[in-house]
Amino acid sequence: MSIEGISVASNHFMMFEEAQREYYRQMGRLNTFGLENEAHSDSIRKKMFELKDEERLLREYSASELYAIQKQLEQKIDDFLGGLDE
Repeated sequence: MSIEGISVASNHFMMFEEAQREYYRQMGRLNTFGLENEAHSDSIRKKMFELKDEERLLREYSASELYAIQKQLEQKIDDFLGGLDE
């Protein structure tokens, strides 16, 4: 493998790990919110399963897609949690 190929693979792996960490952070947020708001526990549990399913697909994305997913995930969970408060 060429140096360029190693660099691309390394970048992809770093973006994959960062996206995975963001999923873990957001799962933690959902879990904490669920513990504090039992009334929404079913909705939160469903969202957590959705996130886990999404996380399983991360290996299929390019580095640039992983970056976009990572950056959009927090807003997606903010919107979800905001919708529960309405």
